[in-house]
Amino acid sequence: METPNEPLMRLRGVDAIVRIILWSAWAALTVALVVYVKENTRNVPYWDEFAMVPVMAGAQAPGLEWAWSQHNEHRPVLSRAIMAGLFRLVRRDFRVARYARVTRALASASAGISGFLPSQWITRATR
Repeated sequence: METPNEPLMRLRGVDAIVRIILWSAWAALTVALVVYVKENTRNVPYWDEFAMVPVMAGAQAPGLEWAWSQHNEHRPVLSRAIMAGLFRLVRRDFRVARYARVTRALASASAGISGFLPSQWITRATR
């Protein structure tokens, strides 16, 4: 005969397996995404990155007026400031924007996996 805690202990083992599978999938997809960006991008501006060309070429100073200027019905002050800093940090390479997007996506995915706590759901379901 099972004790009341035995089913819960078996389910906690499943929780560990689920976490290992999730983090393994995250790691594999991280490698795949970084390799994809590395192999398939060039140091050429893409879409909205053309707005950064005058700043990167030194024709325009990255000041508050530039950061506050309108772009496609928006005023992307924070994103322009971050990208201008990253461009200068990596010696004016346009691929830094793509790697910044990859980093943001990976951070979001890892936050989602970390928040995925089936053990709490299982504990509530067995009460």
